[in-house]
Amino acid sequence: MFRTPAALAFLFIAAASTAAAQGIVIPNEPDLPPLGIDRYAVRTEIDHQAATTSVEQVFVNNTTRRLEAQYLFPIPKGAALTGFTLKIDGKETSGEMIEKDKARHIYQSLVQRTRDAGLLEYLGGEIFRANIFPIEPNAKQTVIIRFASTVTSDSGLIRYLHPVRAGARRGPVVLGESSIDVTIRGSRAIENLYSPSHPVKIARAGDKEARVAWMQKNATLHRDFELYWSQGGKSVALDLVTHRPDPTEPGSFMMLISPGSRLQPGQVVERDVVFVVDTSGSMGGPKIEQARNALQHCVKNLNDGDRFDIVRFSSDIEAWKGEFVPAKDMKGAAAAWIDKLKAAGGTNISGALQTALKYPVDANRPGVVVFLTDGKPTVGETVDPKEIVRRTGAQRAAGVRVFTFGVGYDVDTHLLDGVSEVGRGVSEYVRPEEDIAVKVGAFWEKAGRPVLTDLAMEAAGDKVRLAHVHPSPLPDLFAGTQLVLFGRYTGDGPATVRLTGTVNGRKEAFAFEASFPSTQAKFAFVEPLWARRRIGSLLDAIRLHGESKELVDEVVALAKRYDVQTPYTSWIITEDGTSFAGRSGGALAFDRKADEKLRWAVKPAAAPEAERAAEERAQRDEYEKDKSFKDGLSKKEGKAAVEAATSLRRLKEADKSDGGRFAVVVKAAGTRFIRYRSVWVDERFDAESELTTVKFGSAAYFKLIERKPDLVDALKVGSDVVFVTAKGRALAVCAEGLEEITDEQIEALYQAVVK
Repeated sequence: MFRTPAALAFLFIAAASTAAAQGIVIPNEPDLPPLGIDRYAVRTEIDHQAATTSVEQVFVNNTTRRLEAQYLFPIPKGAALTGFTLKIDGKETSGEMIEKDKARHIYQSLVQRTRDAGLLEYLGGEIFRANIFPIEPNAKQTVIIRFASTVTSDSGLIRYLHPVRAGARRGPVVLGESSIDVTIRGSRAIENLYSPSHPVKIARAGDKEARVAWMQKNATLHRDFELYWSQGGKSVALDLVTHRPDPTEPGSFMMLISPGSRLQPGQVVERDVVFVVDTSGSMGGPKIEQARNALQHCVKNLNDGDRFDIVRFSSDIEAWKGEFVPAKDMKGAAAAWIDKLKAAGGTNISGALQTALKYPVDANRPGVVVFLTDGKPTVGETVDPKEIVRRTGAQRAAGVRVFTFGVGYDVDTHLLDGVSEVGRGVSEYVRPEEDIAVKVGAFWEKAGRPVLTDLAMEAAGDKVRLAHVHPSPLPDLFAGTQLVLFGRYTGDGPATVRLTGTVNGRKEAFAFEASFPSTQAKFAFVEPLWARRRIGSLLDAIRLHGESKELVDEVVALAKRYDVQTPYTSWIITEDGTSFAGRSGGALAFDRKADEKLRWAVKPAAAPEAERAAEERAQRDEYEKDKSFKDGLSKKEGKAAVEAATSLRRLKEADKSDGGRFAVVVKAAGTRFIRYRSVWVDERFDAESELTTVKFGSAAYFKLIERKPDLVDALKVGSDVVFVTAKGRALAVCAEGLEEITDEQIEALYQAVVK
């Protein structure tokens, strides 16, 4: 049956829901775990909604044995396999197909061997299986698989999904590089490209072709890759996505707003820019050199129609020209002046801001102040941060934006954030190990070409009302970027979304017909992302203006509902190690009786004490992070303050699903599971629940899955799990328990206990 140098046998396994598109190599030797993944690379070409995908995986045999192994790859639902290749000794080798009658037995034996509940994901579509031999000791094996599929359109957006890890558990870690590269071509302009799952980079080759890329080293494959876009060709594109599972509650919406990919000469807004740079003594050494490089980059990339000046400040204040000069003619002279900047003296922040805001304002040209400092105010007319913020707000003319950059940990974050808030800009922080020029340059690349300023948006009519829109106020729209807005709505039905703004002194208005449904089960990512932005804005208000019961209560309510860790709601272990408790009203605990019942009845497969100790350490680390976050909310300067300000900005601008923190709480099967004594426990479980215990991987386990498919989502959480099946009844899956179960016992699990 086997061939030389590789023996290949292919097996398709028919099944019933969505599968992951990430393969696994399991050695035939029963004492060995699945092989590690050294590389995971996905390349997809989408042409008029037809997608062809190639997945390359490099597996590592870290043993001293020559191995024979099984390769499993779940084909995404609706896809068709078009090719499979093994690279052996640098050569590509193809294989053949065989029958599938042993599929179920093979699948079950793999689950029993690996104790990997995540393999339940492989019930989700067709699974490709190959036998691989040999895999040499301490060597790598490359597998390439290709398949074709179509992308779907919904609510005006086209969606591409590459399922990586569909279950609730964290997926495998790729030891080297993970990447996903998607090229899209269409007959119409491609607009509003957006990924809610991954931080992608977008490059365009004209308005009808785009390339979207994600790359990360040491990545954990635990989130499916999602990508959305629309087609059109408008000067400004707006796409609306809604989510409203319960018609009795407000719905959530996401709006994607972007300018056309090709700008006409009159579309780039001409600006007046003042660069303000701190040259006090603390900016000496590498800081002043980096600041000079940052200024050179910004000046070099000014648009020809812009005007600008530069102000340097320390104890005194000096303007380069004292007036706006044309960028087209003066870039070279400005570069020569920047090269002479040196660091000495105190820090007159108040005077520098007042100087920048005194430049004459042209109503037809938006103004921009870019303010960079590494310290706190030490000299000047006032050093009171609140007074400086007040004066900035009072002096700033309409149409002027103030962007602040804080360098290092000695800055007053409340001052800089307050200045950017009243200046309708944003604040950015440069940590000591980061390069000022890189941070400022990245900002200028994004904000260098404004297309629409002074934006406002509303839903016209009396059927729909929008509320809690974030960000607020709306930022300006820049070329090559898009605005991602999240908010809530009440009412339902058709509505006209009106977007207004200013282009070179001209008021522009755009109208988009939209529909806000009374119910919408799709696009579940929208609501939690809105909640993250809302929480970020509330916490920022608490930080800058102080705590109030109303603000804290709303943070707690949102954080508990959407499982967002905050300084007020983090899940922790109590000192005796027996229960979880949330702070400030976010409590959820298993009492002593429930704890004793779990101890007696549920025997996790892993060494309980070792795993529990590791989890407690990880959770306490999270507690310390949250404690530091809360400390940072009340501090104005120092590392904790800078980290808090940076974290809050990420929350306020959240447009990606969260998955980077230790998973104390996960959602699955319509409930939440709490990690408790090495077991995932349904939060509804209590000491009075009648507990039926089933052995993981047993005949009873697989019979439950076959008879009750709704259990699959719950059991994918882990190999040791407690799930409440009905009122007063719970099912525990762990290392010890029933190995056989009758149909009557299964049905009894789903009948509520009557008392």
